[in-house]
Amino acid sequence: EGDEFIIYPIHQRTETAVPMIRYRKAKLPGSLNNHQVAREDKATFMHLVDSALFTNNNLSEDIRMGTNIYPIVRKLSRYHKDDNLRVWIVSDMKHEFGDEQLHINLAEVNNKPNDHASKIVNENNFQNKLSEVQVTIAFTESCDHIDEILRSKLERFWETFFTLSGAEVSFDYL
Repeated sequence: EGDEFIIYPIHQRTETAVPMIRYRKAKLPGSLNNHQVAREDKATFMHLVDSALFTNNNLSEDIRMGTNIYPIVRKLSRYHKDDNLRVWIVSDMKHEFGDEQLHINLAEVNNKPNDHASKIVNENNFQNKLSEVQVTIAFTESCDHIDEILRSKLERFWETFFTLSGAEVSFDYL
């Protein structure tokens, strides 16, 4: 009740992306109408999500194709410092930006996901930037053979990355 939902895109320009959706959940009247108000509010929110993410999404393909995930830490720590945050990230989590192709790096035999995550967190000074933030990473269930092999390494990398950044981490599979 009164929660605010903010949806940011994750793409090649995540660092400078503005929210696609900002929505404050309706306050329930505290009467027999609570159920009806909640149902209407959910329908309004879902229509807004459908419109912004699917129907009227005007992000060009070259922007959408990159996956720049690290700026999420800076963005959350900068703009939502004093908020009680629950973050749900829906992505392949491959982080394809600049000179790093995370899924390719992790596929290398000698690359240890925990060590690599620790290095990235230290290089970017992300330690404890997300204290008391709950992060859920939602992977899609359908993946090809290569993704299936890499999934465990990606999970270990992101669990270490967000834990060292101070967050509580869980995974979900869509």
